[in-house]
Amino acid sequence: MYLFRKEKDLILRITNLVLLIGFIVSLIVFYNGFVNLAFTNKLKTYIVFKEENCICSVSEGICSIGQEEEECQNKYELYKEDFKTDNIVYKKRIISSALSSITVGLTIYLLNKEKKVKK
Repeated sequence: MYLFRKEKDLILRITNLVLLIGFIVSLIVFYNGFVNLAFTNKLKTYIVFKEENCICSVSEGICSIGQEEEECQNKYELYKEDFKTDNIVYKKRIISSALSSITVGLTIYLLNKEKKVKK
C-alpha cells in the first residue's frame, strides 16, 4: 500500500497526507494522555497538603486560627475534586484519541487498499 504514488490523483495524495497527519496527531495525544494518567502524582493527605499549601500568619493578623483551619479544609476539598477531574479528563482523552487513531487508520487503509482483480 503506497500512499503517495505518482499514479494516484492529486486529490487522493492530498487526502492521504491530511489523514496521515491526523493519525500522527491522534497518536501523540494518546501517548500524552497515557503518560499523564500513568505517571500522575498520588493524592496528598490532608496533613501533607496543609504543610505545603496552608500558610497563614496569625501573628501578622492575616487570619485567625479557626479561619485558617476552615479555609485549609476548603482548599483541600477543591484539590481532591481537581485531582479526580484531571484523571477523568486524561481517561476521556485516551479513549477519544484511540478511537480517532483507529478511525483515521482504517480510513487510510480503505482508501488505499489494492483492488483485487478477478481472473
